[in-house]
Amino acid sequence: MAFVSLLPAAAVTPAAGSSGPLVEFDVHEGTSMAVSASPDGRWLAIDLQGSLWIVPAAGGRARRISGLFDDIRQPVWSPDGRRIAFFGYRDGGYDLWAIAADGSGLEKADRGYPRRP
Repeated sequence: MAFVSLLPAAAVTPAAGSSGPLVEFDVHEGTSMAVSASPDGRWLAIDLQGSLWIVPAAGGRARRISGLFDDIRQPVWSPDGRRIAFFGYRDGGYDLWAIAADGSGLEKADRGYPRRP
């Protein structure tokens, strides 16, 4: 059994119109999360606290590549390791989404798939 130590540094920005300070914190463990290894084994994609993070598989600091409150679940790497698919709550419901490993190119993965009534 393998154990992964996660030390994502999270930053929470104040609400719009607030003059409060930026708050940073470290997370050392989490619950109700999923982890997916990249095809080359170098990176892990993690859903933690509703956001999508990537962290080097050898250990290190995690980097959030999604919004703070997207309710992201079950990330899975594409076979070429360039994109990560996940379920996320956006636009009023859960859908399948994909994002590049650097956090760019977020898109809803519904093109070409029939929608259920």
